Parts: sequence; structure tokens; C-alpha cells
Amino acid sequence: MSSADDPCGRLRSELIRLLEGEEEEHWRISRTRALEPGRRILREYRGHFGAYAINLFLVDLLRAGCRMHPVELGSGALACVLHCEERRDLYIKVTIDEGMVVILSFHISEHREGG
Repeated sequence: MSSADDPCGRLRSELIRLLEGEEEEHWRISRTRALEPGRRILREYRGHFGAYAINLFLVDLLRAGCRMHPVELGSGALACVLHCEERRDLYIKVTIDEGMVVILSFHISEHREGG
């Protein structure tokens, strides 16, 4: 995938690097918009549960070249939304804030394809 096809591509390696670091130092997860829905959607991933399962899932998506598109947050900061190909209705919004990845949301789209 070329960088022209992947507007968030320049952030991909930085997201992976930070997500592979320690929680609370390199990444954190929004409790209400990402962790709680993520626990319901992704009950287990590679033998892990909760925040760490979501983190591993996200790293695997990034490494696999998951499609991302940029969105501007209300603060004017840039975030990227990852769209999971296997689950066409699953979206994950992440940003980097003060050198830390913030997993902002993990949700099923209300606007599923085909109606």
C-alpha cells in the first residue's frame, strides 16, 4: 500500500512502536468508549482479555496493513480510524497525544453496509 493510499501510513510504525511499550507509559485506553465496548466485542484475543487483548488486536491490524483514514478531533488534533477488513463494521479510533497512543474508541458502526 503506497502512502498516497494510506494517509495515516506515516503514523503506522509509531503507533506500533508505542503500542508495544508499557501501558500507562506508552499507551492508554478510553474506559467508556474503547475498553468497555471492546470487552464486549472482543471477548478474548490470543489468550488475553480486556485492554491487553485490544492492544494486541490493534497491533496485529496495524502490522497487517489495515486500512486507516484520518479524522480531525474537536481539539484540532489528528486521529486515525482503523477499519477491520474481517469485520467490516468494526472501527477503532486512535491518536497520539504527548508521545502516548490513546485508543479513543472501539465500536461497531451503526451504518452497516447494505442498510
